[in-house]
Amino acid sequence: PQVPTMLTIDPPHHTRYRSTVASYFTPKRLAALRGPIEAIVDRLIDRLPDDVFDLVPTFAVPLPVEVIAHILNVPTDRLADFKRWSDDSIANIGTSITDDERVRAYEGIVEFQHYFAAQLERRRTEPMGDLMTDLVEARIDVDGDGPDEQRPLEMAEMLSIAQQLLVAGNETTTNLISNLYQALFDHPDQHRVVREMVAAGADLSPVVEEILRYDTSIQGIVRLTNGEV
Repeated sequence: PQVPTMLTIDPPHHTRYRSTVASYFTPKRLAALRGPIEAIVDRLIDRLPDDVFDLVPTFAVPLPVEVIAHILNVPTDRLADFKRWSDDSIANIGTSITDDERVRAYEGIVEFQHYFAAQLERRRTEPMGDLMTDLVEARIDVDGDGPDEQRPLEMAEMLSIAQQLLVAGNETTTNLISNLYQALFDHPDQHRVVREMVAAGADLSPVVEEILRYDTSIQGIVRLTNGEV
């Protein structure tokens, strides 16, 4: 079954599930990802056509797919499946699709679950020091018991977390890149400023923060209202 974990559940349950992957996204481990991510970016840029091209399919889509595949230790020959599974996971969100399309999407999700269930089972006997291993080794507090009472994640919970990392990091990053370039093309004066920052080797994190504020990359989120705002 598809169970709620991080994106679709509120604290304190959200906090428990998020803690299972928090150790992977520390500054030290993120710094170790810089090299592999830069290599992916360089390769994608080298492949860009010399003439006019569409940024979305050539760069904004494949970049996060490859990065998350690297984080989840998915081999490059499964990248097409990885992207398809991501699309299947959001097919029912904010869109009107036919019953046949809905069935095909859920078939893709089940295919995703079978692939990653096998990978997670493999980590039980062959730890690889990756995020999948972290999930297998993670422990969360048991409801209704003291803080010392913990249990391992169930398979459905691990698959939910893996699926949400795939979808959340994939779609939002594609939207972020696309929104950024659209905004820069619509505002040439700001485009010049950013180009000057790049040429000077300046920190571009303020640019990223501003585009996230200006044009959100999140299309929808599930939360419950627990009180008055």
